[in-house]
Amino acid sequence: MSLAIGGVGSRIAAKNPFFVDVRDFGARADGTTDNTAAFQSAVDALAAKIAADVPPGLRTKGTVFIPAAEGIYRLRRPIWVDSPFIEVRGEGQGTRVATFANECHSLFIFGLRRQVSHTQNGQTRLLVADEQYRPDAFGKLDATAAPSSGFRWGFRSRGDAFIQSQVSPLVVGARSLRQDWTADNWTETRRITIEFAIEGPLGKIPGNYSIFAIGTTNSDFAYPVIVYTDSDNRFVVRFGTQDVPFAPQVNRRFTFSSGEAVGVQRIAIQIDLDEARVSAYVNSVQVATNNDFGPGWRTGLLFAENDYYPLLIADNGGNRPQLGTPNGFDFSVYGFLFSRSLRYRISTPGSAQERVDGGAINDEYRYFTPRYGSNGSIVDPGLLGYLEFRENPAARERVLNVRGGTAANDMLSSAYLIHAHLSTPGGILDNGLHDLHLIGGHLYGQNVAVGQVLDLEITGVRSTNAYHGIGALANGANYTVRVENCVLDATDSGYFGLNQGLWMRNVTFAGAGRATMRFAGCVVNAQNCFVGFWAPNNQSTVKMHASDYGGNYTIQNVLVDYEGDAYSHTAFFCEAHPFAAMTTLYLKDINLGTVGNAALITLRDGKPGFPPAHVFVDNMQTYSSGYRAILDIESSKWTGEMKGLGVGNGTRTAGPTPSRVVIHEGSSGGPPRDRFWSPGAHAVHETSTAPGRFTEWRCVKAGTFGTPSPPTWVGVQPAVGEPGQVGAYILNHGYLSIELS
Repeated sequence: MSLAIGGVGSRIAAKNPFFVDVRDFGARADGTTDNTAAFQSAVDALAAKIAADVPPGLRTKGTVFIPAAEGIYRLRRPIWVDSPFIEVRGEGQGTRVATFANECHSLFIFGLRRQVSHTQNGQTRLLVADEQYRPDAFGKLDATAAPSSGFRWGFRSRGDAFIQSQVSPLVVGARSLRQDWTADNWTETRRITIEFAIEGPLGKIPGNYSIFAIGTTNSDFAYPVIVYTDSDNRFVVRFGTQDVPFAPQVNRRFTFSSGEAVGVQRIAIQIDLDEARVSAYVNSVQVATNNDFGPGWRTGLLFAENDYYPLLIADNGGNRPQLGTPNGFDFSVYGFLFSRSLRYRISTPGSAQERVDGGAINDEYRYFTPRYGSNGSIVDPGLLGYLEFRENPAARERVLNVRGGTAANDMLSSAYLIHAHLSTPGGILDNGLHDLHLIGGHLYGQNVAVGQVLDLEITGVRSTNAYHGIGALANGANYTVRVENCVLDATDSGYFGLNQGLWMRNVTFAGAGRATMRFAGCVVNAQNCFVGFWAPNNQSTVKMHASDYGGNYTIQNVLVDYEGDAYSHTAFFCEAHPFAAMTTLYLKDINLGTVGNAALITLRDGKPGFPPAHVFVDNMQTYSSGYRAILDIESSKWTGEMKGLGVGNGTRTAGPTPSRVVIHEGSSGGPPRDRFWSPGAHAVHETSTAPGRFTEWRCVKAGTFGTPSPPTWVGVQPAVGEPGQVGAYILNHGYLSIELS
């Protein structure tokens, strides 16, 4: 392999015999060449050299070098770094790697293997995405969708494979109606049509099969919808709703049957929240639904917002699928499509299925709706997207295209065909990504996708124009991920971690996104982070979700400067985790600019029975006092204290009382005589007091000063002047009502 002339490449090559340069494999930074094959060949050549020349047990890292250039290296498909001891390194901001226009695939994938040998019952086989899992759709779909053999290939799970899409329009919804580069995450969508063609291995679709989920069938949480069978050919649809954004979710359900249907079943499901009605269609006929919508079902509800659940077809759903063992589901899918339009007229059971626009119903329309009709008009303005199913299984390609529709700005993004055995415990050791500028396709996608890794180091990376600058894949725990000296900018989260051990330092978030840092089931130590620019969909700076892993968060030295703009929810959101001994949240040296009508910190319990949780805040400053509350807390499950607050004169707590999180504040005149106060949550420390008077006041009864229900304060820890002096009194801000006549 030739060496780079001068610069970083020559210095690394001089010290490291395990070095390859992507230019030696044909890479060109001209902005038009597809460098996927060149980059992947470089990675694979280095992996082969390390495997052949490095003795077992010796952790020697090799380098794939991408030199700086005047132009951009374009990639049409992701680069799989799925062997240990490989780092990808550029020369800083001069090394730019980007997708093509309107394409939102990941640029690099770590911790997910393309193939692996699996031994079961004494038999070893190679698990690859071949024709066993990609059945030909010819003869299964009509000629409009599959006119000949080798035109489209569906997906068969065979009991040990599933499809996963992390941040495509099938997962996070349409482009926002604001027409900025953000997704609506279902909060602006009021209607959904879901269409899929499914075939069971023995005719009918057996019961207890998970068809697909955005959420988890294990707990019936839908974000916004999951579909499964509970008996042969009987489909259960669960969907989540909210009254308003950020409100508690309510799960609702309905069922329908495809009767005695066998072979390929063409299913369509419609949910209309504007009119509070649902409908279902099987093989071109509307069928009856049995509805169990639960309390509060009405017009005008919102779909449950999806923060981090992927779309999973043929798996139990959730933030971590049932990996390492077969999933037990064996069926084929030949088409899968989402629209935010009602595509079919709602009539009565037994009626023929009719398109709302009066057009013909065929398999092309059902599953691969073209953008334009014969007269040049847009066929379905609400089309979110569909699985293209055009990838030839001979290539054993695990990346499947999700073709975005008009409502998703016609973006091309990804799904993955994954074997359950691909992410068995072990992970991929010692990978790295350094000194690159990564540019995504806007709106969807993860520039860097992190699967099951062990010791992944990311330094000096600028990652922009994606849904996640760096984002986890839902395929198992991954640790430790180390991120340092990076600049991240994304429409949802600059960094998204799931089931991770993360160490982060010196990171600038050039855009706030929806939640600048989003974590689900993580152990996090994040230091020295700066959030520069507000985003129109911004809810939080850090949002921490309950999951079956992790539950320890330390966040220090964070500066958020929105220059007058505000949060729509809360600056810091944390849920108690289910299996942590105690969820802990430690915030130190937090400086917030403008906040708006939002809480500074919101703490939620998670489900009943979750373990206790503890919060500690040391030094939090904000430059506006119009916030909703310093602390919005769900119940007394959370304990802890807050001190060093420079937060103005705003409301202190919101939520049920009493609280077991104590807010320590200073005073020079006794207990406060304004605002609402709650018992157990406040300790006011006297900065100057006379002997015999109290150095601390504690609220023992909730109330608002100047109302018929004032707070009650008890003084403790009297200042001692002369020996034997004591002092004690209770202050109740009395309320006086005067009527003049």
